Amino acid sequence: MRIGVISDIHVDINRDYDIYGALTEAVRGQGADLLVIAGDISENSDELLAFMDRLNTDGIPSRFVPGNHDMWDVGGTYAGGDTWKVWEKYCASPWCLSGPDTKHDLELPGGWVLTGDIGWYDYSLASAKFTAEELSKKKFGGRTWMDSYKAHWGMTDRELDEKMRSMLEARISARTAEGKKIILVTHMLTHPYFKVLRPGMWEYFNAFLGSSAYAELCMKYGVKMSLMGHVHHRQELTDQGVRYICACLGYHSEWKTDDCRKETAEALKVFEI
Repeated sequence: MRIGVISDIHVDINRDYDIYGALTEAVRGQGADLLVIAGDISENSDELLAFMDRLNTDGIPSRFVPGNHDMWDVGGTYAGGDTWKVWEKYCASPWCLSGPDTKHDLELPGGWVLTGDIGWYDYSLASAKFTAEELSKKKFGGRTWMDSYKAHWGMTDRELDEKMRSMLEARISARTAEGKKIILVTHMLTHPYFKVLRPGMWEYFNAFLGSSAYAELCMKYGVKMSLMGHVHHRQELTDQGVRYICACLGYHSEWKTDDCRKETAEALKVFEI
């Protein structure tokens, strides 16, 4: 079976480009049997779900986990409200891997299983020179991390990260006990290798990209693969038996070219199980 993974397609921010056409062309052209989108599809939940419905209706079997942008629900019912309501809306979709238990997993041939959720961040990827109090403000150098305005979980980032990881660990543990080979899908980074290495503001803003605790979780349970996004990089790593893939499309302003189809085809990573 061939699985294609991509993230951060941002169909709203990239609205002037035919992301749907480029993505379906790339999936079919590279012979993927299943498409996995690791978050940041649209900041509006209705647009996101319509996009996923269209993929699956058009013969592109697809699954997703939401990203932080997806949780904002800009222009939607839950904008500015309880972010857990947005999460629950996604969990109710047949195409979403997010949820509190294994019924949200996708069984694959050969004893493989897809499991996942958005994940969150615990500041562990930031420079140690910043205190937790400084990082919790999400402001540095005149810039603000927008989750502080648009995500309202009713708990601290570290509490949310712990809750998300706890739910994922319960699902991973159950699947490991069944002898399954696990592919973990998150939006947030699961390994410090993928953080931004440039000095300056990213020494601060790396705090909001993920958690190194996910790598520990992967190693603890023998997770085979970890698929992620968020950082707008396209990188891979194999560490202690775990294959990590970060396959981001990103904003059109970040692309090397103005060719949407080329950029999408290069961002899509296809692997076999």
